Amino acid sequence: MRDLTVSLGVFALLLLCFTRIAHSKVDCAERIAACTEKARRPVCGTDNQTYPTRCHLLKQHCRQDGPNLVTVKHRGHCKEKQPCWADQGARGSSNGTDDGFIPRCLADGRYAPVQCHQNT
Repeated sequence: MRDLTVSLGVFALLLLCFTRIAHSKVDCAERIAACTEKARRPVCGTDNQTYPTRCHLLKQHCRQDGPNLVTVKHRGHCKEKQPCWADQGARGSSNGTDDGFIPRCLADGRYAPVQCHQNT
């Protein structure tokens, strides 16, 4: 009897998770369809990317999967430079005092997942 109760509990939990995932995809599709770009004001995302409108940010949010979904950080252009780009600029302009490592950045300014030193 206990095994049946545990099995039903696990089944209910899995069903809830899959229902939430399916619902969130439907919710995203509905929100994108309802999104109007009448207000063409830029917004800064939590990924330090400037998006032309909230609709653009919403589309990016809905494309993502995982715990770090982009949301609106503030209205207007992002003022901060992406950490990788800032690091790249600082290391690229040094007088040869550091180890010569310049990080590889992705197109959105995040660090590339694999970083290799050119001398190795």
